[in-house]
This record gives sequence, C-alpha cells and structure tokens, in this order.
Amino acid sequence: MKTQIKELISGNQRTVGTPHKQRMEIASKVIAENPDSIVIGVSLPDGSILRDVTLTANWSIMKKSVFYTGEVPVWVYKELIKSDFGLPKQNPKVFITIHGDCRVWIETNSKKSFWHVLPEKLITIY
Repeated sequence: MKTQIKELISGNQRTVGTPHKQRMEIASKVIAENPDSIVIGVSLPDGSILRDVTLTANWSIMKKSVFYTGEVPVWVYKELIKSDFGLPKQNPKVFITIHGDCRVWIETNSKKSFWHVLPEKLITIY
C-alpha cells in the first residue's frame, strides 16, 4: 500500500497543523513512490469517491521540488466547495494540486487566481 496523506492536518489560525518535520517525512515518501505521476481518489461530501484521478508531477528545473496537478470535472468543484463561485463563465476548468509538502488545493482556470485548500483526509493515494 502506498503512503497516505489522510492523517495530515492543514493548519490555520484556529487549528494546529501537522508539524513541518512530520509533514515533510510523509511528503518525501509520497514523492519517492510517485516520481512521475500520482493516482488519487477524492472523497466527496455524499460519501462517494471520484476514483482514478491522475495528477502529473511537475518538477523544478533542478529537480529539488515538485507538485502534482490534474484536471477534474467541474461538478467536483461545485460538490466540494458548495458553490460555483470562482468558475469562469466560458470554458471552466478545475484542477487538483498536491504540493511538495502534501498540501492539497482545488483551483479553477479563472483569470484571477482562485483556489481552496482541501483537507488531506479527502485524498486516497492508489
């Protein structure tokens, strides 16, 4: 079984997040197991799972950092965010990104940068 990120907690002003050292240990395992791409499942609020979402690795020129990104259906954004706010009216696209420290974002192709942090507990790595 691949290393999972479900137990990581994104911190904010009201929540203490996973310590940086622990987060980076898990992130380094995830990156080592998935150097070119990562296949994930996304848990949705209704209990269903969007399976087999492939995120492609995007490495820095010096191969020191990486993030994974891939497109998901627009309805997934609407389901997770409970709104269509931030979606462009023409040709909307939605992407999930897992950053090098395993923080997860869902973002749109809006002209203005528009993204939401997703809880890592929603992500299953296959």
